[in-house]
Formats: sequence, C-alpha cells, structure tokens
Amino acid sequence: MLKVAVIGCGNISGSHISNWLKMANVTLVALCDLERDRAEKWLRQAPKLHIYTDYAEMMDQEKPDILDICLPTYLHVQYAEDAMRRGTHVLCEKPVGLTEDEAKSVYRTARETGRCFMVAQVLRFWNEYIYLKDAIESGRFGALHYGRMYRNGGYPKTSWHGWMMKNELSRMVLLDRHIHDLDFLVYVMGKPDHYDVFRRVKGVEDILNVVYRYGEAFINAESTWYLQAGVPFTAGYFFAFDKASLSYDGKKLTVYPDEGEPFCPVEHNDPYGEEIRYFAECVETGRPVTMVTEESLLNVMNVVDAIDSEETIG
Repeated sequence: MLKVAVIGCGNISGSHISNWLKMANVTLVALCDLERDRAEKWLRQAPKLHIYTDYAEMMDQEKPDILDICLPTYLHVQYAEDAMRRGTHVLCEKPVGLTEDEAKSVYRTARETGRCFMVAQVLRFWNEYIYLKDAIESGRFGALHYGRMYRNGGYPKTSWHGWMMKNELSRMVLLDRHIHDLDFLVYVMGKPDHYDVFRRVKGVEDILNVVYRYGEAFINAESTWYLQAGVPFTAGYFFAFDKASLSYDGKKLTVYPDEGEPFCPVEHNDPYGEEIRYFAECVETGRPVTMVTEESLLNVMNVVDAIDSEETIG
C-alpha cells in the first residue's frame, strides 16, 4: 500500500486529492498547506488525514512513498528535488518549472536518486485529446491541414497572494494556459518547424497567440487572461484534415466527416484520475514513466523560453 502526501491545497489540488481518496491501492496520509484551513476542509471527507503547515515536519513524520506537488510554479523544482533526495517519488503539477534549466535540474535529480518523477501534463490523459493524437498519428482522416487550439478567460484573480500575476514567479499566461496546448503539440508532433509569436501584456491582461508550423500544416494556439476576471474560461480545439474535421468545445468532441453524419467518438473521462493512477502504477511496479518524458518536456520548455524572449506590447 503506497502512502501519499499532498503539498499545496489551492484550486488544482482538489482534482488530485479527490482522486487519491478514491484509489484502492494507496492511502492518502497527509496534506500540507501554509494556510491550515485550506487543508482542514478535506477532513470532512477523510477524517483520518494528518494536517501540516510545515513541509519538513510532514516528510519526517509520514515518510510518504509519493509526494504530490500542487504548489505555485516557482516552488516546484525546490520541493521536487528535496523530496526525491529524501527517497520519495514525485508527481508534480504542471509546469515542470519556470525554465528549461530548471527542467534539466529536476530530471538530473530524478536520475541521481533513482526516483520516479512525472509532471501532470493532463491533456495526455484526456480522451478527446487522445483521439486527436490518434487521428494525427494514424492518418485515418488523411493529412492535417490546419488546427486551432484555445484557452481563454479572465485573469486568475484568486491566485494565492497574487503570485500568478508576477511574471518572475509564474511567466503568466504562457505557463498557466498556453503550455497545455504546446505540450500536446510537442508530445504528438514533435518540436515545431517554425513559430510566429503575437503577444500583448498590459497589467494583468496577457494575450498570447502563437502560430506553429509543421510542414505544410499550421496550428494557431491562442491563450488569454482578459482584463475582466469574470470572463468564463473556455478551452477546446478545431482540426481540419483531408477527410474530416474534429471540433471539441470543451464538453463534446464532434467529428464532421466528408461522407455520413457527424458523430461523437469518445466519452469524456476523468483525466486527472487517469494520470494519478498511471503514476501510482509506475511507482508500484517499477515501470519507467513514459507518458511524460524528459526529452519531450525539455523541448517544450525550450520553446517556452524562446516565446518569452519575443518583444511584447505593454
């Protein structure tokens, strides 16, 4: 039975904690957060959880097999490396860190310690994106002509002490939203042949549009934080092939074939549960983590660094 601890009980942690509590082959033993009440709210569902505000105390007392890191981006590498040096396997929320150099550092530590390390790039476990991956790789609908991916909505007003609006701590929309779609493209199609960056940053507003080229195909990836925090978040894609177009509006995937009626090919799954189960199985069986690899993430972070070096308007 694997023992799991989670550090960071902000927004994304709910998708992790709830799934750890459902798993039969693990025990979620502890939560840690500087604001104790954010961890204690889970006691209503799991009264045996141990609650901490001090990370080192939790690690010393609980000695978990897995640490699940749901902290702000700028803390990922620090805590991941410390946990692995303590002998603990690490699942870390995306992104891996702030830079390509940080990504190299954390993977070097994983190799040195022999611990399993995985970044929770959740789209790789998302049914609608798994179907798109297969469509691209198998050629079932012919050649890809064009794609549009989008992640739009108001700026994250509720981030802890406003850390997400500080570029040196978060790199803003680039690592909050855009990295999901960039990671998917690199995972499926490799590093792009070329990309053109269009970006406007003005205060909390961050509008990023990148056109990625892969041979004759191009993909427009759009990510935004609007000035109005209340603008609802939307995410999805549209990909056009020789023989069909695929449209995902965040709720339902529809295939529009040349011949026949439109159809929905997959049911939506719980991708957070899938990624957590996958990582736990890798730890339990000693199987290497192949779904999210060092090579792939280094390519992603290399593009991230290049995009962020482009001149912005503000």
